[in-house]
Amino acid sequence: MILIYNCEDRNPLLFISGELLGLNEKFNLYLFYDENTLKWKKDPGTNPTITEEFCETVVEIVKNSPHNNTIKKMEIRDLEIGNLVKYTLEENNELED
Repeated sequence: MILIYNCEDRNPLLFISGELLGLNEKFNLYLFYDENTLKWKKDPGTNPTITEEFCETVVEIVKNSPHNNTIKKMEIRDLEIGNLVKYTLEENNELED
């Protein structure tokens, strides 16, 4: 069983802390939102022994908790920033032609 202690927006990273009950093992995840795949990915700041699958499981748990608003706001913000960057790059390319 996984217990979530905290979920914070640490722009641009999502920070989730919790514990694996039964194993008494605490974890800290640092994740970034990949707007190409629309998935949360493990940042290099996360313990390398933690798998992407574990990160995905934790994100799904958080999405079904009161912390869901934090994740949703970050996903929307990151998509808007990604779209703004793409639009700006396309606009600059058109000006250069």
